[in-house]
Amino acid sequence: MVNINPQSQLGFSNQSNASWPVGKPKPQGPEFPAPDSASSSVRGPDQSPGAQAANASQSASAAEGASQAAGIPQQKTWPVSIKDLNQLMVQQNVPNTPLNKSLAMFMLQHAVELSSENFEKLHKLTRGRTDKNALESAVLSLARGLGDAEKSVDFLYPFLSNQGKTAETINKFSQSIARFQNELSQTLGMNPSIMGGLASILGELDEEFKKLLKRAKGDKLDLAEFRRGGLTKDLYSLHQLLGGLEGKLAGKIDENTRMILARFKKDINGLLGNFSSQAILSKSSEKQSIKVLEEFAYWQIPNILGEDPSSANVDILIKKDPLKRGADINPSKTKIVIRLDTPDLGEVSINMVVMDKKIWYTFFAEKESTSKLINSFQKELRDMTETIGKEAAGFQVQRKKHDVKNQLLQRLNLDDYTRVHMQV
Repeated sequence: MVNINPQSQLGFSNQSNASWPVGKPKPQGPEFPAPDSASSSVRGPDQSPGAQAANASQSASAAEGASQAAGIPQQKTWPVSIKDLNQLMVQQNVPNTPLNKSLAMFMLQHAVELSSENFEKLHKLTRGRTDKNALESAVLSLARGLGDAEKSVDFLYPFLSNQGKTAETINKFSQSIARFQNELSQTLGMNPSIMGGLASILGELDEEFKKLLKRAKGDKLDLAEFRRGGLTKDLYSLHQLLGGLEGKLAGKIDENTRMILARFKKDINGLLGNFSSQAILSKSSEKQSIKVLEEFAYWQIPNILGEDPSSANVDILIKKDPLKRGADINPSKTKIVIRLDTPDLGEVSINMVVMDKKIWYTFFAEKESTSKLINSFQKELRDMTETIGKEAAGFQVQRKKHDVKNQLLQRLNLDDYTRVHMQV
């Protein structure tokens, strides 16, 4: 239900849609008053500010009176307050509890409709957890169209908690494979042919993950080599295989073997969750009635260009084209965001705006020495851009940290919401 109260025509909105709770981006420059058709926006020399305000008030009163006489609905707006939020929850028959208020805040930030149905779904997704990362994980899951997938909250939680980085998770899983193979070889009661088949599967998988942690020989970073979709399917198939094996051998293996299998399945879930969270965050939102936010495809991969890929990551965001079906990526009109962990330069982020044959570069670095170093490579960057048939149209370095997570999540600013009252 879009309008929260059809009788009084009350709702949260912005200028672009008067019946849906969607915020608007903050303006990039100064705001200028729109010219008024009834009076000039330029004040003459004989018109003081007080006189101008009085004239404006009289004009507004006259216009309001004329509208009322003509039976035209009157609209009033004001910034949203906690009182408005409480009133909305009462209208939706949602208990006014601290937990529901917190959920409501996250729902507004992610442009999810504040309805009793959505609150019910969120309570099922959180499963009793009340910390802010669990609540936002549930809202994100609902916004991405995964309202019934409780496991999605478990996948998103580590990302919001800054845990489970891809490089560390892959490295840990590679060690887990070796430990599992060693423990399994010492267990009794396991069929030798089954153990041989498992060893072969695990060996191939381990080799593939080790490749992801090897330092690149050149200076090329190819996303195609990081086949996230294929690895996710492989991990899921392995998890299902072990689950079926566990059930088939029930009563034939000892407690120690069951614990070994359970522990390794948990380790698989850890890496599976990491890849799945990236896929979820790459999904377009299904709960926004209008597209006011940028949406990105997202990858986090080991930094194979660094000295130790197992301890550093690269975050890559590529903006989707809202005009293309399925919000696909338009390589001629997009935005690319890259965040790098580096041992010597610190954290470095790069924003690249691509418009046909031109690219605008913005670098973010906290260290002064890193900022100076980046500036010194300006000519080399322009030359490299020309080699791919494009022009470096802009270059700047900002000495500050760039929050890639906030750019990916695209949280709406609650100060941009307004309450709308329509009265006939």
